[in-house]
Amino acid sequence: MSPKNSRGWLAFVCWMWLFTPALLEGLSLRAGALWVAAAFLFWPLTLWRPALALAMAGLLALGAINIVHVGFFGNLADQLLLATALRTNWQEAQEFVGVLPWPWVACAVAWLVTGIFACRYVWRFASMSANASPVLRKLSWVGVVIWSVFLVFVLVKRYDFDEVIRKLKTIYPMHIVRAWTAQQQLTDSLFYTPQLPSAAPEAAQVDTLVVVIGESASAQRWSLLGYQGADTNGALAQLQGVQVARAMAHGLNTAAALPYLLTGMAAQDSVEHRAPSFLDIARQAGYKTFVVSNSRYHSAVEDFYGVTFRRAADVFLKAGNGEWDEVLTPHLQEALQDPAPRKLVVLHTYGSHFQVEERYPATAALFPDVYDNSLRYSSDLLTQWIQMVERGAGQGKTALLLYSSDHGVAMPPCADQYRTGSGLSSLQVPLLTWSNAALRERFPQLVPQFDMSEREQLERSNAALADISVAALGFPGVLTALAGPQGRQLTFHEHDWPALQKLDACSLQ
Repeated sequence: MSPKNSRGWLAFVCWMWLFTPALLEGLSLRAGALWVAAAFLFWPLTLWRPALALAMAGLLALGAINIVHVGFFGNLADQLLLATALRTNWQEAQEFVGVLPWPWVACAVAWLVTGIFACRYVWRFASMSANASPVLRKLSWVGVVIWSVFLVFVLVKRYDFDEVIRKLKTIYPMHIVRAWTAQQQLTDSLFYTPQLPSAAPEAAQVDTLVVVIGESASAQRWSLLGYQGADTNGALAQLQGVQVARAMAHGLNTAAALPYLLTGMAAQDSVEHRAPSFLDIARQAGYKTFVVSNSRYHSAVEDFYGVTFRRAADVFLKAGNGEWDEVLTPHLQEALQDPAPRKLVVLHTYGSHFQVEERYPATAALFPDVYDNSLRYSSDLLTQWIQMVERGAGQGKTALLLYSSDHGVAMPPCADQYRTGSGLSSLQVPLLTWSNAALRERFPQLVPQFDMSEREQLERSNAALADISVAALGFPGVLTALAGPQGRQLTFHEHDWPALQKLDACSLQ
């Protein structure tokens, strides 16, 4: 082989290196073929140096992001990453740096360094110059022809941009373009009018409904669900009317998982079906609605949860910015004292979000493990809030409090610290209900029944939080019917729960 040809082929190998993050989701013949195809199809960019410079810079940056993202979630960067990035404020971003999976960060840095050297070689020897391989030069033009034929096909079929990206999404790095279009579509559709039930609510309605939305709480560390390492549920276990079960979250981060607690389905599906949240249905049913949030987010960016909360809240209050969740307590008291005959109160907590050791006061540090302390603190608050609801409901009035977390966390030994990430512990969350004596006596059908087997097994979705709420408001089955037969299946990445337990508990692969 001539020196020109050998340098040209080595330049192509270096070019292929920039596409190797595509293989991180799993090695297979198909993945390998798509990797080579992606490198070949984008090789024509070497024909024009300005395009080549932009492509290499983009591939380097995206490759490093993809490597770290795989370390977190087991998959390449997607629209959920974009949604999370858009809603994250500076303070939360600083905390995020502290829980990066550093072995994967080191891999990303090492890949980036080698990628820079690969780019230098491609820049020197892959352009249309005397040093380029004549064979690779011809292959570049073959790639141009393929893209030209595809363009003609698109024009003949009259595909729009979104349809074009759908067809190309398996060719790395088009996945990130598809993620951007999906996120843009969701953003453009946020302000939809929900499809509300036309019929009047049924006779059975709870007078006071309190829904507590947790953050990053894993059922694997709830002592009420069998954890032996510490008494993480404390006084909560002594209350009358409390029931608990394991439930499956539908995502590894808030962007993916929280919509299920509001509408019973994913954000994109909610928009497509014009799904109401349980707050929308509460207003339809004549309730006064209160939303009090301690979550951190970029307040200048509207996202699905913010719009959903604000759309149906008579009172919306940002009570804290990731402070200790006890900041919500006085606002719950105010809502309970409101003279409205029927009330829905939503408390959006910051729970056990990273940094975990900052999620509770020093007086709540009862155990050696910081995550156990955070769960005990949340549990003690739940106990306090339940007692407040019981006192505030009024003589003969019915009351129901519900709690679940959007998702759990990756934890040792699957992770070097408690953080968002892939793993069974991220998908197992607690589901709690508390009902007062009046509700249990007058409307027992509104009180969910969890048996002991459900405490040990995982037999329901945490989207049940929305379903139970809607039933308590007088519209049982509304969200379930809207979601359709696929809406309540316990699946994650197309694996049902029994199949998930056979996979690696850390990577879910």
